Amino acid sequence: MSDILDKVMSSQEEAGKSNISMIEIVNALLALLRVREAEILRLRFGLFDNKKHTLEDIGKRMNLTRERVRQLEKIAKENIRGHKNFENIIGPAKDIVTSTLHEHGGLARKEKIAQVLAINEEIKSYQQALEFIVDNFIDEVKIINHEIFDVGWYLHDDYLNLAAEVIKELKQLIEQRNKLIKEDELIDEFKKTNYYINNQERFGKALEKNKGDLKKILNSYLDLSSDLGRTPFMQWGKKDWRSVSPKRINDKIYLILDWYGKPMHFRDIGEKINQAGFDKKMANPATIHNDLISDERFVLIGRGVYALNEWGYKSGVVSDVVQEILKKSAEPLTKEKIIEEVLKQRDVKANTVILALNKDERFVKEGDKYSLK
Repeated sequence: MSDILDKVMSSQEEAGKSNISMIEIVNALLALLRVREAEILRLRFGLFDNKKHTLEDIGKRMNLTRERVRQLEKIAKENIRGHKNFENIIGPAKDIVTSTLHEHGGLARKEKIAQVLAINEEIKSYQQALEFIVDNFIDEVKIINHEIFDVGWYLHDDYLNLAAEVIKELKQLIEQRNKLIKEDELIDEFKKTNYYINNQERFGKALEKNKGDLKKILNSYLDLSSDLGRTPFMQWGKKDWRSVSPKRINDKIYLILDWYGKPMHFRDIGEKINQAGFDKKMANPATIHNDLISDERFVLIGRGVYALNEWGYKSGVVSDVVQEILKKSAEPLTKEKIIEEVLKQRDVKANTVILALNKDERFVKEGDKYSLK
């Protein structure tokens, strides 16, 4: 056990986060116990195979009653806490976890803390080790139990109350916008609110810990919100919006076009959907094409190329677009001017526009200009 303890202690001295292994700390803690006690904790908290086992399952494995396993689990934790080397072993974990929580505004998802700290270790095993350590042996860190937050850790009530107020303000900003908002824009808007202007000092301790990075704090709070969610493109909205939690393919199509802000071929849209990783479902080009055709939010502007109608594109063939252009014009237009205007609406060749002008009976040529019949 001394070798493990020496490694844990030296890691703290050498260089901070990147050298502190929660897995090694767990091994050092378990080395304080008898073999059976250590095995019970390994199984109970998924430290052996990343699968948490029930009291009943462990009892069957060890030929013990469910109640006896529960008693041994309790005794094992007490024995760890009561050991003379406990504080030396747990110290590095306590320091780095509390410091990281301070950096994130005093509270964060368990997964976020694991991702920040697991520098060179497999994330799932690291997170199981981290949760075992924090939930059982770091009294300064508490589990969040609040209606507006998902599961996570927090340091004290001042931080929790601050985060709840901040989420209320951010939610109002999103509801006022009533559409997705990029994270950077949301943070900029928050900085302008009376709430932030009047409460800046309450962020002071966290900002001192993270070198003034307000974005890190707000991102952590947003990430914990049970009511707000984000797209793969760091746009925030309410979780019940179709654009935030897209289940249907046409909602994913909309998000892709909205994010890239330009017309795209349906095959390119499919590739972007698959790259975004909304879920494990792979987008099929044929399915995408069918949804593009049937949903009025999308407008065909060229061979297989679609745009959003909210960008000003209108449905219809080239002749219909020409008709709209001429209808809005106060005077007849030249062929060149009509082509210029059509190309703002459609991804077609100039000859296609000329063909429509010459063959459609709705258009009349007067000299070198065209008007509606």
